[in-house]
Amino acid sequence: MFKRRTTVLLLIFNLLTSGIAAFAQAPQEKVDLDAISRIKEEGDKRSQVMDLLSYMTDVYGPRLTGSPQLREAQEWARKKLAEWGLQNAQLEAWGEFGRGWELQGFAANIVKPHFSPLIAYPKAWSPSTEGAVRGRAVYLDAKTEADLDKYKGKLKGAIVLLTPSREVEAHFAPQATRQSDEDLLKMANAGGQGGGRRRFELSEEQRAAQAVARKKWEMIYSEGAGVVLEPGRGDGGTLFAGSASIPSTGGGGGFNRGPRPWSANAPK
Repeated sequence: MFKRRTTVLLLIFNLLTSGIAAFAQAPQEKVDLDAISRIKEEGDKRSQVMDLLSYMTDVYGPRLTGSPQLREAQEWARKKLAEWGLQNAQLEAWGEFGRGWELQGFAANIVKPHFSPLIAYPKAWSPSTEGAVRGRAVYLDAKTEADLDKYKGKLKGAIVLLTPSREVEAHFAPQATRQSDEDLLKMANAGGQGGGRRRFELSEEQRAAQAVARKKWEMIYSEGAGVVLEPGRGDGGTLFAGSASIPSTGGGGGFNRGPRPWSANAPK
């Protein structure tokens, strides 16, 4: 028994000593402390992060694909890279996209029963109006195709409210929170849901709602409405405007970006 234990201990000792010797003989990467110190000093004392961020957000702002703002931002980035010493900085073209779009001016106001400025933004690719548009507001409250009949002949030049107002709740809890250790552990142990692409199918109710929405837009265009207002995502004065769509005339049943009527996102 003693000999067996001695043999085991000697074996463990030999393994440990051989491992230490191998570690000692392994080549060690030389750390350039001077370079690391210079990188830290550059970041702490001469950082350009805030200046670059300000140019991208305050100077050029939102950059819609195909817009002049996007081209200006691209040229600024190219020139900035050249200033830093990068050679052959250039813009690369990609694919075919379609028409560009630019917002040159916009204002919306409620004039009756009392004047009040309206927080709204035109949707991308929505056309310009032929001067100021002033009209009556019409709420297109139609849940079925049969409900649309009562709006025939009433939408020409109107400011159409397409959907009901959205409830905007007050914020009492912080919008950003840090995950607890327990929550992170649950997320780590959740596991995957299996590979492959998920397939979503619309219910009969959803398909019927889509059909009614399409009929609404067809009536809006055929009747010659002046403006369409829809609730926008966001609150507290911050909105996220999307792109304008019109019913397709190609027989495919889809929606295309296109010319009429002018449409916008409003707070609620």
